[in-house]
Amino acid sequence: MVLAALALCTACCAPMFGSHPEVTPLHDSEVARLVAQLGNPKSGLHPPYCTPENNPAVDAAYDRLLRIGKTAVPGLIAGLKSPNKYVRAHCAGLLGEIGDARAVDRLDALVVKDTDIRSWVITALGQLRDPRSVDSLMAVLPDGTGIIDSLPAQVPADGLQAAEALARIGQPAIPSLERALGSSNECVRANAQHALDRIRAQGRVDAHPSE
Repeated sequence: MVLAALALCTACCAPMFGSHPEVTPLHDSEVARLVAQLGNPKSGLHPPYCTPENNPAVDAAYDRLLRIGKTAVPGLIAGLKSPNKYVRAHCAGLLGEIGDARAVDRLDALVVKDTDIRSWVITALGQLRDPRSVDSLMAVLPDGTGIIDSLPAQVPADGLQAAEALARIGQPAIPSLERALGSSNECVRANAQHALDRIRAQGRVDAHPSE
């Protein structure tokens, strides 16, 4: 009788004292609703789709999706197809911050063809650090080496930003970077060397040009 009573009490009390996730998983439709709220610049200095002024609605949706995390990833990947460039950019940013490898293939496809959000996609790929992204990032190395004034901030050219992302990927990028040192394109050579120098400075491998 005592054991039966304890078992009944445990069953009844489990929902009260059990562990709860920090964020309750949302239905796909609710994630889609939050994604749709990303259609304007968010607050911050990450050009081109941030504003130095507060944008509470976009900020709240972005932060909420970030807290939801991996549960939101399918909806964010779907958001990369939105006709709204702000939605696409912020979805790319969120996928990089959440860090889910399911996003890699779609982001790789966008880094060359969707120039409107390329900066956000490159940043995301650098955060994901997936070796599958080496080829797509290498394709961006010709696109500038310097820093661009994009008021109210300064940002690296796409080529330099891609080099930084390749440096974050590290060793898997080295063979392609070393081959790029022989390119006839000055930007490619400079950015490849920058990435190799960064890898060496990070101490991740003994990166050096092939003899």
